[in-house]
Amino acid sequence: MTQLTRCCRRAFQRTVFFGPLHLSSSQNSHSEGSVPPWQTHKGSLTLLNTTHSMEGNYSCHDERGTLLQSIKLRLGHPPNFVRVSCRVPNHMKIYCSWVQTKTTHLPTLYRTSYRCREVEPCEQEHIGVNECMISNPPFWTSKFLVNITEINPLGSNSTIIQIDAHELLKPYPPEDFRVLQVEGQPTQLLVQWSCPSSWPAEILSAFPLTFSLRYRPIGSSYWSTSSINSPVIMDALVGHLHQIQIRAQDALINHSQWSEWSHVVEARPWIAHTHTVL
Repeated sequence: MTQLTRCCRRAFQRTVFFGPLHLSSSQNSHSEGSVPPWQTHKGSLTLLNTTHSMEGNYSCHDERGTLLQSIKLRLGHPPNFVRVSCRVPNHMKIYCSWVQTKTTHLPTLYRTSYRCREVEPCEQEHIGVNECMISNPPFWTSKFLVNITEINPLGSNSTIIQIDAHELLKPYPPEDFRVLQVEGQPTQLLVQWSCPSSWPAEILSAFPLTFSLRYRPIGSSYWSTSSINSPVIMDALVGHLHQIQIRAQDALINHSQWSEWSHVVEARPWIAHTHTVL
């Protein structure tokens, strides 16, 4: 922005305040050879060659010093780079979100796309939410270029990052997790769960999941961890209450990420009931 004019409903008869400076309306002329950064004329104040150093509070007064109007001047910034992060909850969708690295104070739009061989749109589902979605990305590659372009009245700026969808692949935690006693078995616990909601049943045959358990007796700081080859924990501590969690990972891509651990379930192995004979 090079020039800004502010009109007062009555003339700038007395003073104008700009930030730490006190500008009298009589100061509309400077020493010979200097160019003032402002002009006042018939009730208006014009700031010339506006810069961010001119931001601040402005006010105009009448000849008695009565406040007529005040305004806070805050100038916008051109677009800057954004900070982009992407998540991949399954093989069918990639979500990328971003945050500004510099607040522009101006209306801002974003143009979003990705590229493997050709440029395709990264769809923005909700206006005002800084997130876009890549649906059904091609299976023959895991690497994509994601482009987030920030646009405002002062221009545009593009942020381009490369992502590896296989390295970012991270299911949601398994759901409906529960732990049951095994009748007659004081060292066993039966675990049951449902697949993550991010992993639809129709893709399980093509993209199976593997699962991992961790468990410990309450009071212990050490977790026992094991892959699930059987839904039964065989070495629970007799008579003790245990904490158990489960997580999931794509079974075919071992450099993908494990899900977060599920919520903690507490369970105690089966205990034989003793009867006192009188």
